[in-house]
Amino acid sequence: MTTGNEEQAFIAKAKSILDRSADTLEGRERARLQAARRTALAQAAAPRFVAPLWVLGAAAGLAVVGVAALWTWQHSAPPPMAATVEDAELLFAADNVELYQHLEFYRWLAAKERSG
Repeated sequence: MTTGNEEQAFIAKAKSILDRSADTLEGRERARLQAARRTALAQAAAPRFVAPLWVLGAAAGLAVVGVAALWTWQHSAPPPMAATVEDAELLFAADNVELYQHLEFYRWLAAKERSG
C-alpha cells in the first residue's frame, strides 16, 4: 500500500467506527452533537473579518495623499535668486544709511499704503 492508500483506509475505518458509535447515541445526545455540528459549519462558512477591505482602502488613500504632498513640496518653485540678491544689495549698500535713519517713517508709509 502507498501512503495515500494507507491514509484513505485509515479515514474510512475511523469514519466507520464513528458512524457506529453515533448510531448508538440517545436522542438527546445526538441532538446536541447535531446542534454543535451546525454551529461549527455556520462559523466556518461565515466571513471571518471584513475590515481589511476598508483598511486597505484607507491605507491606499493615505499613500496617495502622502505622495502628492511630497511631490508638491519637492516641485514648488524656490524664490527667484535675482530678487534675493537685489534685496541684499539694497540693504547692504552704503548709500542707504538714510533708509535706516527714517525707518519708522517708511514703516508708517507702508502700513498706510496697505490700509488703503
